[in-house]
Amino acid sequence: MARSFRIPNANENGFAGVGTTRVPFLNPQIADEFEVGLKTGLWNGEFSSTLFVMDVDNELFFDPTIVDPTMFINGLNSNLDELRRQGAELKWNGSIRKDLRMIAAYQYLDAEFKSGSLSGGRVPLVAAHNLKVATEYDWTSSVSTEAILNIQSDQRSAANTDLQIPGFGVLDLNWRYRADSYSVVFQVQNVLDKQYYRTQFGPNGIYPEIGRAFFVNLNAEF
Repeated sequence: MARSFRIPNANENGFAGVGTTRVPFLNPQIADEFEVGLKTGLWNGEFSSTLFVMDVDNELFFDPTIVDPTMFINGLNSNLDELRRQGAELKWNGSIRKDLRMIAAYQYLDAEFKSGSLSGGRVPLVAAHNLKVATEYDWTSSVSTEAILNIQSDQRSAANTDLQIPGFGVLDLNWRYRADSYSVVFQVQNVLDKQYYRTQFGPNGIYPEIGRAFFVNLNAEF
């Protein structure tokens, strides 16, 4: 069991409100969490499973539905009504062969309001299902390739209306060269150039994620 706190920062308090009324300070966010799980060896690797429940009071959230005539944009930071996040996590991490490793992780998350006018409704910007599968293959002792697949189900928009943010799947590839004191990584993110977004504040308030992108990282040890 654990209890955590988060105090609103200056930016959040600077643009804070309840309904259409500006307020000087937001309440601290308080979360009580309970989890139970197990970990064991399985198939040349390690398997873990976890069940968790988290009750949150006054979660800090930017509410785009608040209209303040003194602001040049709609929306203010606010405290949400009491909500609960509960679910399960499954993860396996191990070696399929000596030169091939894999990580597979799945999370189910049910997040709903427990009080207030939205009681029983889904919490916005929370996907119920998340899956990640990553494999790494060693071509030689110095060269390896990694493939990472992330899949996420649909979620309710930030305005908490009937608008739904569609689910998506994104594939990333990494090529890595290692030497004694340095390594070079060539990354291709969103290999299939998937068009998707994680944030939506209304029918026109969509913020798309980056398309296919290329990166090169150089790491050195001295």
